[in-house]
Amino acid sequence: MPCTALVFVLVLFTLKLKTPKTPLVAGLKALDWLGCLTIVGGTVMVLLGLNFGGSSFPWKSAKVICLIVFGVVMGGLFIMTEKKYARYPLMPLGVFSNPSNVACLVVTFAHGFVSLPFWPVSALLRSNPLTSRRSSSQPNTTSHCTSNLSSKPRPSTPESTSSPSPSAKPSWASCQAS
Repeated sequence: MPCTALVFVLVLFTLKLKTPKTPLVAGLKALDWLGCLTIVGGTVMVLLGLNFGGSSFPWKSAKVICLIVFGVVMGGLFIMTEKKYARYPLMPLGVFSNPSNVACLVVTFAHGFVSLPFWPVSALLRSNPLTSRRSSSQPNTTSHCTSNLSSKPRPSTPESTSSPSPSAKPSWASCQAS
């Protein structure tokens, strides 16, 4: 973080860019609004479909399938609008005509999967962060604690064996790891 702040200050004072003096209305008209709408809509739909699939809804549910399919369709509409209709495209498609650019994008895409190896593992195991510490078949051995801090059951003490009254509030001091 301190390095980033130093670089930000250096760039702020040393980088000199010529910016055209475009009026606000003309600048807003020059934006590729249709491209922005299609890329954001398509990305959100695909990500929601992948997020909902298997956790909130089954993968074969209509909601998940429709979100993913229509997200891909919006991606196709984005490419079409960038190619045919955009005066100043959000993403010029000429970038993909250079083989070295395509190679860099493929390597970056592959690096994203290599640096996050837990994605395929968690998908195969069908686990989530809330249940990954303890199997659902094992009972919680801690008394009124929010998390199991040790894998060994705590020894019983006279205080923990007595049953609390329904109106008694839990004692957080008894939840400390032993």
